[in-house]
Amino acid sequence: MSLSAQRLLKIGSCLLGAVCGASSHSAELNLEFFPGLESHSEEVIRLRGLADLYPNTIWFEDPKLETRSLRDEAARIEELPREITYARVYRLDEAVSAIREVIDNPALIIDMRYLQSESSGIALASLLNSDRKVASVAAVGDVTVEIKDSINQRETIALQRSYPAIVLCNRETAGPFEAILHALQANGCIIAVGEATAGRTGYYKQSDTGAWIIAGEIRPSADVSILASGFVPRIEIEATPESNYLSYHLFEAGTPIARLLRNDAQKQAPTPKDDDDSDEKEDEDFEPDAVLQRGVDIVAALQVLEQLPENK
Repeated sequence: MSLSAQRLLKIGSCLLGAVCGASSHSAELNLEFFPGLESHSEEVIRLRGLADLYPNTIWFEDPKLETRSLRDEAARIEELPREITYARVYRLDEAVSAIREVIDNPALIIDMRYLQSESSGIALASLLNSDRKVASVAAVGDVTVEIKDSINQRETIALQRSYPAIVLCNRETAGPFEAILHALQANGCIIAVGEATAGRTGYYKQSDTGAWIIAGEIRPSADVSILASGFVPRIEIEATPESNYLSYHLFEAGTPIARLLRNDAQKQAPTPKDDDDSDEKEDEDFEPDAVLQRGVDIVAALQVLEQLPENK
């Protein structure tokens, strides 16, 4: 977030006044979101600003998260080899009905990369609960979304899964639902694959100075915050932003998803280029989607170990 030193000084000064009660025009800070504030000197706060000292607590632009996809469907469902059902989520709350249709498949991969949503994700969590392990989250401060189970108990039991779903995420996965992913993974309801998420679990109010100051947060539990740090998947995959973006959006551009997976059967000795089509075929070869491929590999390994059935 780029600001001139002069503006940092001005806003840092205003926010410091709010902490000390010296300015009645600044937004009142909830000190729960600024732990150890008293350990920072007035000079440090003025020079660095609270936005730098406490990432994701203060924004100088509207922090609202908006869906990036323009697709009509809320979720895109595809069938992969090994009877795997793949669901790419675009709009979290609306996608619940689509996920409900495939929730009984033990080999389920849910792709939440590049998903931004203001939702808590509690409705989706109700579908992913397994073995009576319920994933719940805690609201701290002023939170404006539902964090209690919105699916009735009878339906939850009927849809209860016996096997963890695979969830794909990356640094562009952003929203309060990151906390529910943390809780689901902690309870063994999902196996997350990819990169740490964005840590955008807060809710904000605009102050008189124009800054957006954190007023509430959804947390995996009342005393555990993932603000700024994000949710860390169990299986971390290192990928450059460029490769991450390309592997994800090739599918959006119309590339069949099976083309983005490793095809071991086609790994043969290279053949001489003896026709004009060879260059074109080479251009059509893509590097596998590393995150999706790892998710498929995990499903395959669980099936081999007989911890996951191959048939529905």
